[in-house]
Amino acid sequence: MGRYFAGMWLGVLGPLLLWQVLGPPKSAESSTHRPTAPSWSWASLPLHRGIHYAPDLPQMGSSVDVDHNFKAMVTGQAIGSNPFDWVTNTILHLRAKGIECDATSRLFDFSGSWDLNRGDGRSSPKFDCHTRLFRDRVPSVDNEELLFVYIGNNAGFGLRKTNNHAPTYERVGFVNWIHPQNEFLESMKVVTVDVI
Repeated sequence: MGRYFAGMWLGVLGPLLLWQVLGPPKSAESSTHRPTAPSWSWASLPLHRGIHYAPDLPQMGSSVDVDHNFKAMVTGQAIGSNPFDWVTNTILHLRAKGIECDATSRLFDFSGSWDLNRGDGRSSPKFDCHTRLFRDRVPSVDNEELLFVYIGNNAGFGLRKTNNHAPTYERVGFVNWIHPQNEFLESMKVVTVDVI
């Protein structure tokens, strides 16, 4: 499984990135919580919030069909000798299929899921594949521009830019789609991003 770092086994990082928070995030929680891990790790969230791996995905220990374009490398350092402790200067260098999207809240849906539409603002039947974003973090705006990164098993995560000048991103939530369509996957391009 490789080295344990920031709450993740780096040797099987692809499948472990497909975690989902139980319940939607709360504004007050995000303003008082000081993360001790990078946004792509479940360890970046308050301890009282539970996580699980999406129900459509295989159980831990079984194989996840990770897309052949997905490549990940982590740089950073642990503070102290405890591998479960805080980390610093940590970046997930990621190469994967991705597509720009707009996330819009779903009215009268109390699951905390958001709809994802193509980044050009259009929604066409060709891309109507019931794509949902389950947020880890409070949105900065409604109709937020995100980058959806595909990992495998019809799932991935949403990223938002942290800085307009540097191409760094932070994870904002787990994404899956219920009715996958080849056109959706084929519309994605291979992207290279740094996630903090």
